[in-house]
Formats: sequence, C-alpha cells, structure tokens
Amino acid sequence: MQHYTTRPQWVARVSTVALWAVGSTYLIKSELVSPAPDWVLLCSTPVVWAVIISLPILATYARRDGQLVAMALIWCAAISGSVYTLQATLGRQAETRDVRVERAAQITADRARLLADLDRNKSMLSEAQAKCGQGRRCYDSTKATIRVYEQAVAGVEAKLARIEPIKAAAGERRIAALISALSGAPLETVSTAVGLALPALFGIVVELAAFSLAMYGWHPAKPVNGSVTVRTVYRDPAPEPTKPRRTYRKDEARADVLRFTKPVAQHDLAQRWNVTKGMVSVWLHEWSDEGLIQRDRDGRTKTVRAKLRIAS
Repeated sequence: MQHYTTRPQWVARVSTVALWAVGSTYLIKSELVSPAPDWVLLCSTPVVWAVIISLPILATYARRDGQLVAMALIWCAAISGSVYTLQATLGRQAETRDVRVERAAQITADRARLLADLDRNKSMLSEAQAKCGQGRRCYDSTKATIRVYEQAVAGVEAKLARIEPIKAAAGERRIAALISALSGAPLETVSTAVGLALPALFGIVVELAAFSLAMYGWHPAKPVNGSVTVRTVYRDPAPEPTKPRRTYRKDEARADVLRFTKPVAQHDLAQRWNVTKGMVSVWLHEWSDEGLIQRDRDGRTKTVRAKLRIAS
C-alpha cells in the first residue's frame, strides 16, 4: 500500500501543529487569568486539544473504509468536544470579565473617595494658610496644622497615583467603538458584548481552521508529477524477488552428475536440477546400470558420485 504526501499536505500538517500550539496557549492563558485556575484543566488542555483535532482525521479514514457508524460517532465526539471547549472558554472569559468589572467599580469608588478627601484636605490647607497671610502673625500651632494638611494632601495624591483604572484591550475598544458608531448603541453595552464575543469568534476560527487543515494534511492524495514525495509502506514484509530456477534436461543432468568426484546427496540433485525426486531416482538408476555413477548409502542419506569424470 502506498501513501503519497504532497507539498501542500506538508504545509497543512505544519499549519495544523501551529494552530494546535496557538489554541492550547490561548486556552491556558484564559484559564490562568481566571479567578481560580484549575491546574488539572491546565495540564490536560494540550492533550484534549490534540485529540479534538485528530478526530476529524479519523472520521475521514472511517468514511473511506466504509465504517459509517464509526464515522458518525467520531464526528459526534469531535463536535461535542469543540462545543464543550468553546463554552468552557466563554464561561471562563465571562467570569474573568465579571471580576474585572467588579474591580473597576471598586477602583472607581476608591478614586471618588480619595478625590473627596483630597478636596477636603486642600480646603482645610487653604484655610490654615489664609490665617498666616495678609500680614497676620503665623503662630506655631497654625504652621503645624499647615504641615499636617500638606502631608495629608501629598498622601492622598500618592494613593491616587497608585490606582490605575482597568481598561479594555485596545482591539476590543476599537471594535466596540466602530460597532457603536455604526449601530448607534451605547459604547458600554457594545464593549461588554464585544468582550464576550471575540473569544468565541477566535475559538471558532481556530477550531475550523485546524479541522480543515488536519483533514487535508493527513488524507492520502493521488500522485502529482513533479510535486510528490512517495513513501511506500507494506502491511507485511515484501518478499525478495528471486530469479526462477532453470530446469535441467536429462542430458544436462547426466553431464552434471559426471562432474561429481565426491559423494553428493541424492535429494539435493532434485532441487539442483529443478525436477521431481522420482525423476532423479529413475535417471540415477539408469546411469548406475550403465556404469557411469556409483550409488551408496550413508546412514539414511543416499549419495551419488561419478565413476568416470568428464571434462567440463
């Protein structure tokens, strides 16, 4: 049986492996950023993803071999695995997004509280500084109060500087802004939908591309002139080609046996001359009667040697 692997098929195989790596990395990343990463899921993701990609290949071979029930079951397993992987990714993405939204709301509340404290401390600082202005005498207690308010203002400003608002990814923001401009929907609503839909779209594209490339890359193709690498695989070891043996005529066998000055086994002559053992026995009996050969017995083996040696 021969398998022909074309150059486009090799490209498809390499692309399938690359998509497997990209998909596994994306799923692992989605799990790592979740609030409670599942390490069993993280370790099994590359294996499960490889099995899901290989299932359409097996379904193709099952269809080729006429195993329609097996093909249907394999496709059901492939679709179920893809749907499960996709919904798990969406669930993790939604959970992560909910955490980000809660954190963003908390950050917004903290910033509002700190801004209110900053305004209040600045107002008190201004009042304390006013007591020392316009030629008034600035008492030590007032100076101490001013220093306290200045430190309070600096502390609040430092806390505000350490708080960074959580922003959506640049790609999500641009896509959400475009959809919002085209549809007139609120940007916040569109951003939420885009944040949930993009992972699903990415997962669907990667899975479909990996399935199609795998089915093409590992499917036997017919040979194409000048662009085929041929690899021959035998189900069983191929026998070595043997040259057919020549069958001796009676006169050729007679001339051959007269060359044996040393005893030779009679059963070897049947194979040497490519005739039956019965035919050899008849010939040897005739030549023994003519006095050309001598027949002896060595144990259970009958031997033959020439009495007269004929030059070759």
